[in-house]
Amino acid sequence: MAVLTFPYDIIKIRDFSLDIQGQVISGGITQSGQQQVVNATGGGLWALKIDCATLRTPEQVRAWRIIQYGSQGGVVAVNVAICDLRHAPVSGVPHSDLTPFSDTSLYRWYGVVAELALSASLRATSAVISFAGGAIPKGGEFFSLPYGDDQHELHVITSVAPFGSNYAVTFVPPLRAAHAAGEAVEFKHPMCTYRLANQGSMSHTLSSGKRIDAPSATFIEAFT
Repeated sequence: MAVLTFPYDIIKIRDFSLDIQGQVISGGITQSGQQQVVNATGGGLWALKIDCATLRTPEQVRAWRIIQYGSQGGVVAVNVAICDLRHAPVSGVPHSDLTPFSDTSLYRWYGVVAELALSASLRATSAVISFAGGAIPKGGEFFSLPYGDDQHELHVITSVAPFGSNYAVTFVPPLRAAHAAGEAVEFKHPMCTYRLANQGSMSHTLSSGKRIDAPSATFIEAFT
């Protein structure tokens, strides 16, 4: 499938909100008036809203137009990455001679390097991840994995347990594809493949013919 990539290196995403829509379905109302809910088979779809800084340069305005019009109202998918580095696992790095500080502490390094330590099956909600540099996941981190034809799936860790020198994590939503051991896991700029939530979700006004003031966009995960 043809996929565009949102140019976060040109357009600054100032704020974002992520939610999973359709995660549960209703099982009906009991005689006592209680509603029963059960997990949807696919675990729901990610819904993303981004608020961007004002687009002031011609390059930024053109980049926005490429995604707005190139996505054809949601027909063409868009890969959108978010910066979640502040909440990603942190590695420790020694001095250049490989020695730590006198108290054995290390420099904090946010360039997370991680990979699947074991293969993971389609629809799995757990995996074993290997981290370089002694990084330790805490839970609540977003991560992504590539799959298919330039597509990416996004997940959030809900629990963590040591697994030898690695970490066993559970996450939502379920995996969109099977993955092999050794595949890279992205924590720094986790990415997901979306479609525009509706045809007007990137509409904008060009102020004074020069800039787009604080544009926003809404997307829904492109997975069936």
